Amino acid sequence: MPCCQKMPSRGECIDLRNVRQYLHLMCFYKADIAAVLAAGQRLIDIRDVEDFTEKYNGQLKLLLPRGKKEGDFRLEPKHFEQCDVPLSSSLDCMVEAREFMRNFSSPFKELRGVFRTIQGFKKMWRLADAVLKVEVGRRQYVFAVVDALDALGASETMRINREFAAVARWRELGPTEMYVLAASLLALHGGGAAGRLVLQGGKFFSSAAVDGNALPQRYAEFYVELARAGSEYTEAVASSLLTYMNTRDPARLYEIVRNMLHAMNRKRLRREEAEALMRLLGHEESS
Repeated sequence: MPCCQKMPSRGECIDLRNVRQYLHLMCFYKADIAAVLAAGQRLIDIRDVEDFTEKYNGQLKLLLPRGKKEGDFRLEPKHFEQCDVPLSSSLDCMVEAREFMRNFSSPFKELRGVFRTIQGFKKMWRLADAVLKVEVGRRQYVFAVVDALDALGASETMRINREFAAVARWRELGPTEMYVLAASLLALHGGGAAGRLVLQGGKFFSSAAVDGNALPQRYAEFYVELARAGSEYTEAVASSLLTYMNTRDPARLYEIVRNMLHAMNRKRLRREEAEALMRLLGHEESS
């Protein structure tokens, strides 16, 4: 925007007509992900608002974690009509803009009142925060998403992130565990496509490239099953698989597998862990 252009008195409106140019800002990125997650459709592809809201609302019950009310996230066509949500500089929405402007001498608060948006986007970015919230420490959470939109499009990205959310929900996962989970899901459902693991919490933001070809499907399946079961071996297996991704050496993984086999023989593995282990060993025997 030219520096001398006169701004409207209420600020520039960001809505469906121009959101494409603002998807680098965190709140609109999250709204886009929420649209993909609930309706399998990106914001820039919405043509019929009534059809979109019907599909979106139909998935809320499936997506929302316990304790969240559907009514707080439901969309109506009217939520796309009024551009009356101001974007304060204090919002997490502006994380990327903060990063971009951090070396500017002018204080960031100069952007206060420059932008406003629609209620529909606000409800959607709140949905993304509610569904894709991962615990990384005691009462510490980050927004986490596997972004494969460029390689796979909306439908497959929806599928991957629904599973990502289901596996990660109610579990504490460290960065390595989340990264290996993203790589595993891309291996299983993305045909080896490349993607990104995007994390955001407060002013923190990161985007790490993930290679969907980095793990054989048998290793990916083993890890996802352990993570889904909440296994105590999840962290160690994630670390061993990250080593494998960098060196192609499975030695550390099979050291853990031997320990798990010993624990199974002593009846110290849970049923889900034992089933995952036996499937992995079955793949190894047949390969």
